[in-house]
Amino acid sequence: MIYILHGDNLAKSRDFVLNLERSLGDCVKFEFRISEVAPEKIEEAGLGVDMFDRPKLIVIDISGVGRTNLTDYKEAVKKIAYNTTVVVLSGSELTKGNEFIKSAQEINARVILNKTPTTSNIFAFVDAVVAKNRSSGYLELKKLLISGEDDIYLLTMLEYGLRNLAYASFTSEAFSRIPPFAKAKVQNAASRYSGQDIKEIYKYFYDLDLKAKTGGYPDGVLVPLAIEKMLT
Repeated sequence: MIYILHGDNLAKSRDFVLNLERSLGDCVKFEFRISEVAPEKIEEAGLGVDMFDRPKLIVIDISGVGRTNLTDYKEAVKKIAYNTTVVVLSGSELTKGNEFIKSAQEINARVILNKTPTTSNIFAFVDAVVAKNRSSGYLELKKLLISGEDDIYLLTMLEYGLRNLAYASFTSEAFSRIPPFAKAKVQNAASRYSGQDIKEIYKYFYDLDLKAKTGGYPDGVLVPLAIEKMLT
């Protein structure tokens, strides 16, 4: 069996290897760095006979291979996989052009991507958008979408940010109830909008919300529309 473990969450990949080793019981384990070993050495380890007939586990670290030609290594792994468990390991995400990734089906490999979870922050997203920071706004949106937040919730939070802008712009009594640490941030953002801007965005958000809840927009369209309205 061949496993291709890649992604920046190397700890998770290493845990997988340890669990695999435990499942094999009393096994013979070989670890190679591809930059330090020839394909023939890997083949020799995989095809060699163990006097106690123990199962074999071969871990091949291909981290940082760059444009290295891996065809011979792939062929070596393919030859030994029938009686050896092979793990091809990378500490970064492999591209589709990587020899092992593009040959995964050919060599009957199981590909597992282990990425470090992205930390999302709804308030960082709202702060960036109301401050008209396009790049940060979309970066935070990407994190939130990866973490599974839905469009209606994100629009609701942008409406929360817009409400605070209105409190500051129209000198509402409610502005005094905003936490002190947030007041300066809201006032600074509010200086980028006129009172008329805020009224127009409110109406636009109301229409967006109504259409979204009646099936007027497909998934993935609602929030970018709202963001662009605030940025322009």
